[in-house]
Amino acid sequence: FPVTIIAEQEARAERPVYSVTMGALRRALGRSNCIKVSAWINGIQDADQRHAISSWWEYSPTVRSSHSAIPQFQQVLGMTDAQADAIFAAAYAEDNS
Repeated sequence: FPVTIIAEQEARAERPVYSVTMGALRRALGRSNCIKVSAWINGIQDADQRHAISSWWEYSPTVRSSHSAIPQFQQVLGMTDAQADAIFAAAYAEDNS
């Protein structure tokens, strides 16, 4: 899959938008953060929403930092925008090394 940094502003007010492989993102997040995300997903009460997010987290080959679920993940992990951007930048660097 082509991995590119996309210069668009969407609703992210001048933050870079990265497109990275899900594997690189998970490695950048680290084991403990991935466990926290999985626990949060499993705790979603609405079955349809849980299925949609779980399917995306488990099976999507790529993820964009502008995806609508990213702010929720940031909240679960207690990450600032700058920290989330750094995670995506690390994943982008891995994908392009």
